[in-house]
Order: sequence, then C-alpha cells, then structure tokens
Amino acid sequence: MFILATTTGNSQNIEDVILESRAKLFKENTTKANRGNAKAQFDLGQMYYYGVGTKKDYRKAFEYYEKSAAQGHLEGLYALALSYYSGVGVGIDKKQALELFMECSNKGDFNAKFNLANMYFYGEGTEIDLKKSLILYKDCAENGDSNAQIILGMMYYNGFGTKKDKVKAKKWLNKARENGHKMAPQLIDNINDIEN
Repeated sequence: MFILATTTGNSQNIEDVILESRAKLFKENTTKANRGNAKAQFDLGQMYYYGVGTKKDYRKAFEYYEKSAAQGHLEGLYALALSYYSGVGVGIDKKQALELFMECSNKGDFNAKFNLANMYFYGEGTEIDLKKSLILYKDCAENGDSNAQIILGMMYYNGFGTKKDKVKAKKWLNKARENGHKMAPQLIDNINDIEN
C-alpha cells in the first residue's frame, strides 16, 4: 500500500490553491463588471449565486444578472428570467419571467423556449395556450430535446393543442427513445398495449 505524503514548507495544499484562484477570479470579474463588461457581470452573478470566491448572496447575483441583461447578454437574460420565475434574489414575477424567456427564446435559446412552452402549457404568467405551447415544444423537439419530444408525443397522443394523432405521437416518442429518454420505452409500450 502506498501513502501519498504532503510536503510542508513552501508548498500549498490543493484546497488553498483552489480558494486562492477563486478569490482572484472573483476580484477580476468584479473589476470587469464594474467597468460594464456584460459577460463579467453575468459571471459575477453566478459567483454570488453559487458562492464561488465569495459568500452566497442571491440578491447580489440578481443585481449582476440584471446589469448583464440590460446590455442584452443572453446568459444574463436567461438567469434573470430564472430569478423572476423562482423568486431567488427577487420576488416571484411570472409575467416578467415570461417576457424574459420570450426574449431569450427569440434570440435562439432553447432552454428558454422550453420554459416558455411550460409556462403556456400550465398558464404561468399568462393564460393557458396549448397551441403556442405545442409550437414551442415542437421547436425544442426538432432541436433534439428528448424531454420536449416526450411532451410533444403525449400532446399529440392526447390531443392537447392539436387534434389527436397517434402516428405523430409515436414518431416523437420513438425519437425520444433514440435519444435515450428513459420514459419513452414505457410510454410506447403503454400506447401499444392500449391499441391491442
């Protein structure tokens, strides 16, 4: 059996090195963020959110997400939307979250598009709109999102936001299975059992 020995003296242990590098990164991001760098503002928000190089502070994270988003930084916009949706660092505001997810979605962010689809499906921050939800889920499904493929398949199967279409339902559930979604095989088996 081998035992790893640590040396003393001038060498630092790995934890100290990590803490030192995080503190340095926090300082660098603070400097850049205060100069108006949108990416650094987002990164600093993340550091406050997760407590990297500093103590966790959701309010400060929100403030830096807001600064980043104000400059149109996509990750900042998305983080701001999540903050409003979940109420972390700010009060819950589903309407504001909806608007921000919509803005991110229009800029090509598929995570935002998926969240937007969920909000239309459940009527969060807006009225339930299954047709809009279906369109958004379909965009995500076509982009390879297996969760969206499952939901889309079940929407076609049950006729939510569209007429019932078992062929399209199976098509999307099979795509989800091909993409490794664990629920897909069981759902396909259940549909086949019902039909037989």
